Amino acid sequence: MNTIIDLFLNLWNLLACIGELLGYLLRFVSTFFQTRASLAARLVAAESQLGICKRRTEQRGSPRFRFTAGFRLLWVVLSKFWAPWQAAAQLMQPATVKRTAARGNCRSIDERIG
Repeated sequence: MNTIIDLFLNLWNLLACIGELLGYLLRFVSTFFQTRASLAARLVAAESQLGICKRRTEQRGSPRFRFTAGFRLLWVVLSKFWAPWQAAAQLMQPATVKRTAARGNCRSIDERIG
């Protein structure tokens, strides 16, 4: 009985893996229909978020992400000039970017407190 359950679990995992690969393939093919500027904006957005993640893992003691002034300014600029920026924002909420843009400052919370 356990062998049958294991077989179905392995089959389920295989189908999930194939589905994920198909999703990646669709994203790859869709890039051929996007402009170079849009692809560049996506790349910058992804790299900036990866940089924040890398810094957080190096510090290890920080329970939440610390956004630098440059990171905030980048996302304010992306929000002004790149239409689908909200879909690319994984680490910060779009409302945070809008608030930062409305205030007109990109200082970090630590700078405002200190």
